[in-house]
Amino acid sequence: MTVVKLIHDWAPNSRFIHKQGRYKSPNCPRCKLGQEDTSHILMCTDPEVILNRFKCLLTLLEILKSYHTLIHILASFEYKLCCVLGIPFNRLFAPVTALDIQTKIALLASIRHQTRHQTIIGWDLFIKGYILVNWQAAFMALTTQSSEAPLPHIWTNYLSFEAITLLQDIWKGGNIFLHGTTKQESKLRERM
Repeated sequence: MTVVKLIHDWAPNSRFIHKQGRYKSPNCPRCKLGQEDTSHILMCTDPEVILNRFKCLLTLLEILKSYHTLIHILASFEYKLCCVLGIPFNRLFAPVTALDIQTKIALLASIRHQTRHQTIIGWDLFIKGYILVNWQAAFMALTTQSSEAPLPHIWTNYLSFEAITLLQDIWKGGNIFLHGTTKQESKLRERM
């Protein structure tokens, strides 16, 4: 399945294939509480699905950390994405860096500004790759002058790619739950 279908809500979820007459119910096959669409996939209350989303989010944050993303940005992403994904906020990336007061004020102001504007666009759309380009400014605000740190415009590309990968990984986790990992499991779990 292509990422484009996920981004534009054309993924073959229960609601979509029920509308086409290929599935008996539009409801989520996991929690049975609501119609399964892309939004529901991001907020389904089934414990296994929540655990999958948490693992996917943790993977995203660890990858961004490996790209030398500031801990302050990771903390902001963690909080906002936990809200969107219906995951308890754990403060896995609490800022502990000792910064001089001027740098800290500038950094936090930049992150607050970007967070506020991303909220206007929507954090659910962040996961679909609609990412505020000004995150680059927050990244530049205190990027370590390490030769390992990517250039800001490259970091922004990484961020977009990894956010979309998060959505795709959440979808794949749901598909494994529904269809299994082998053809035999798939036949056993057939929907109709």
